[in-house]
Amino acid sequence: MLQLEEIEKTLKKKIKQFEKELQKGNNVDRSSASYHFFSVTIPKIQREIIEKCRKALVKIKDGTFGICEKCGEKISPDRLKELPSSELCFPSKCS
Repeated sequence: MLQLEEIEKTLKKKIKQFEKELQKGNNVDRSSASYHFFSVTIPKIQREIIEKCRKALVKIKDGTFGICEKCGEKISPDRLKELPSSELCFPSKCS
């Protein structure tokens, strides 16, 4: 059985980790070819992960955690354990 307290703890830990990384920033030289990737792309992905984690926390509180947003079926416990911010039961089925 899926332990919601454990998942909630994992989600909060991820949020804290990515917020800390966003605050820290990076030390990439602006003239570097990888500047855009490290200064724009990675922070954008980190913010998206934070938002998905926050959304999952809201779902835990309102009792809708683990339900696919497209088809309404339950998301497998194994999938939720690996990716607690999952919104779909199986991306190829519901995308």
